[in-house]
Amino acid sequence: MKVTFTAGQRLQTSEVGDFFRLLSTTGPVTVEFYYQGREIAERRDVEAGFAEQFRVAQFDRVDITSATAQTVQWETALGSEIRYDRGAATISGSVDLNAGTLLALEETTNIPKLPGADFQTFAAFVGGTPITVFTPAANVNGAIIWDAEAADLTTGAFSLIAKAGAAPTTLVDGEVIAISNFGPGSSGALSLKRPARIAAGKGLYYIAAAAGSAHQKTARYTLL
Repeated sequence: MKVTFTAGQRLQTSEVGDFFRLLSTTGPVTVEFYYQGREIAERRDVEAGFAEQFRVAQFDRVDITSATAQTVQWETALGSEIRYDRGAATISGSVDLNAGTLLALEETTNIPKLPGADFQTFAAFVGGTPITVFTPAANVNGAIIWDAEAADLTTGAFSLIAKAGAAPTTLVDGEVIAISNFGPGSSGALSLKRPARIAAGKGLYYIAAAAGSAHQKTARYTLL
């Protein structure tokens, strides 16, 4: 039902039901439900989208009062529920969703991000002395470590660590980003294949438990 109200108008309707929903309004209204002359529920200042399902009772009269002049539309039902959800959607122009367009979109969204910097060195580990990738002072807003690789033929115990303040002195002195796996003999290798994010104010370091050989240590990262 749709009715145009004058300001302050109260409308009484005889409708038997157990479900009520306001479909459209431009301002708040008060809805009162009655059964056999007795008020069973009152809802003040409700607007479009308001709905009520009476689980153990029903109404035979609905009174609606509007403080302002407006058009109000509602629906009632007995033994069923009515939905009237309306959402605004606007499409401007046109998009040709052919195979070429979809492929181009997929390639665009799946292109890996370029790192902001890369670190590489062949410096040999000195036990307990870190090799700095970047300092805490350089990491103002946090950092993303995209990948990292390291290997050593002499010592198999080393790690990639993020730490604020003083540089680390052991393999677990800070936030361990990656740690090596032992290889043949006393060798070891470390590989970070998935990006890791570290908090602002932390530096990034390689560190080994003992002296090592001159082998590669790399990292690709972005300072945010």
